[in-house]
This record gives sequence, C-alpha cells and structure tokens, in this order.
Amino acid sequence: MALVVIVLAHQFLALAQSNREFSQSTAVHSMTSTHTSAQLLLVAVGFIAVVVTMAYTLLCFIHPGEMGEGHIKRRILDDGCE
Repeated sequence: MALVVIVLAHQFLALAQSNREFSQSTAVHSMTSTHTSAQLLLVAVGFIAVVVTMAYTLLCFIHPGEMGEGHIKRRILDDGCE
C-alpha cells in the first residue's frame, strides 16, 4: 500500500513539474503576447475613450443643464405654445 502511495505521489509531482514548465513557457502557447507599440497604443486609446465617456456621462447625470434656455427641452416645449 505504501508503495502505491509513493508511486502516485511521484507521478503527481512529475505532472505538477511539467504543468509548471508549460505554464511558464512562452514558446508553447498560441496566445503569447509580444507587447508591440501598436498594441500598447490601441489599449491606451481605448482606455482614454472609456475615461472620457465615463466623465461626460457622470457630468450629464450630475448637472444635466435642463434649466438653460438653449436646452432642447425648452425649445420643444416653447414651440408648441406659439
């Protein structure tokens, strides 16, 4: 019984070692990243677009500007009153 446990433990450790080597190897993976400047530029532009969109969205939620005379709501409501 002890021999079976030792053999299984040895096989498990060998499998764990090969998995570790596979996970750290970049030559084997098909999705390896090269981090080119074009990729970094694309991520940076996407990040800036998300941040700017989120800022304008929060600005419109916090201060929608509906009380101004030039707001579209005023023009629609005043157009029907003439």
